[in-house]
Amino acid sequence: MIVEVEPLVVGEILAYELRVPEYQRPYRWRAETAQALLDDAWRALSTQPDLYYALGSAILYRSPEAEWYEIVDGQQRLLTLRLLLSLLDDKPLLQAVASIPENAPQIVRTFEHLRQAVAMSIPADSRGRLATFIRERCTLVKVVTNDEDEAFRFFDAQNYRGKPLKPHDLLKAHHLRAIIDVRPEFLSTIVEEWEKVGDDALEHLFNRYLYRIARWSRGRPAQREFSVADVGLFKGIPGKPRTPAEAYHVSVQRSDASALGAVAFVPAVRRLLEPGALRSRFQIDAPIIAGSEFFARISFMLEEQQAVQLLLLEKSGRVSFTKGARFRYVSELFLAAALYWTNKYFNKSLQVSINEAGPEFKIAWDKLFLWAYGLRLERERVTWQAVNRHATTALGGETDGGMFTTIREALADDAVRRLVIGTPPVPPNGRDAALADLLSKIAKGAE
Repeated sequence: MIVEVEPLVVGEILAYELRVPEYQRPYRWRAETAQALLDDAWRALSTQPDLYYALGSAILYRSPEAEWYEIVDGQQRLLTLRLLLSLLDDKPLLQAVASIPENAPQIVRTFEHLRQAVAMSIPADSRGRLATFIRERCTLVKVVTNDEDEAFRFFDAQNYRGKPLKPHDLLKAHHLRAIIDVRPEFLSTIVEEWEKVGDDALEHLFNRYLYRIARWSRGRPAQREFSVADVGLFKGIPGKPRTPAEAYHVSVQRSDASALGAVAFVPAVRRLLEPGALRSRFQIDAPIIAGSEFFARISFMLEEQQAVQLLLLEKSGRVSFTKGARFRYVSELFLAAALYWTNKYFNKSLQVSINEAGPEFKIAWDKLFLWAYGLRLERERVTWQAVNRHATTALGGETDGGMFTTIREALADDAVRRLVIGTPPVPPNGRDAALADLLSKIAKGAE
């Protein structure tokens, strides 16, 4: 719960013992954002020096036994203020560099820009006054909570200068907190590997695949985007199980040689393991074990998703049917189903050709393609609502569920193999003629 909310001047907040948790992003404020902060403070001093100037909020977490505060929101702004004040005080935190290397961290780039901006735009005899103004007249609303989840919920409502946390950032924080009694180097390696992946790839994996599969496999519709409200799907079982059901899943997942997957967030480790063993270890629809195994699972699934897309589309003659907005939804629907099927039923490496993958793989690939892309022929316009219905509508025949629930409930691939996927009617006026021809060939076994 929130235990403190009060406005403080910058000097008071910076006097606290503040710590940046491992899960926070590296410094990312660009030079123009930091420049705007400097300009705003200088303008306020020049026009209304006796008034207080608000700079937003700082959300802090403090556990009952700690003497320090962890920064949940405001890291970028608070660090920028420290950098700026060090320049105004003529006690720079970073050494000057003659030229900035291409691979220099963003904090170095921004600091060098601020150094130049202060030198060129703030008169030397005014720098002390500006530093005093920032410390004594610029304010932040300090929000302190002793509940980390509350801190993140509050943070999500804020958007002052900086970049709000994404749902996968909250999951990163949650699972890092679940790792206990390990060396700091272990946590640092996890954070480093996670940061290497990048926000775009992680957002794509959760939005287009893991979140939708989690919803559709349970027969429930999905939102178009994975949101903070849905992070509970991936929080997993705590390290110490609370119920017999949790204890069962923990014991099963850690019972065999594939338990080495617990450290498979390191690419070099993944290469030592058989694909089938890793898929057994990281079943998409199995409960997640909180902590390091979450990072191992996500690292593995990211590689799987990219390999499935490469094999099924980019190495095939069907890649043209993924281009443009017209095929976006059905392409994502197909790839999500293919990734789910592969995770459940395929033992071999994906670093092969379609023919090398074997006939069962080719049959599943064709049936899923026919099922997903048939929606494109059925409709002039494929909406998100139509995709949700298609993903969860019962297929008939031997199953009462949709495609994703069929994959979830079966133990072998014969459930998908036995599905009868009809050929959709050819659209009028020659619409999508090339796709109609391809689906006709697939249904006849001629492609």
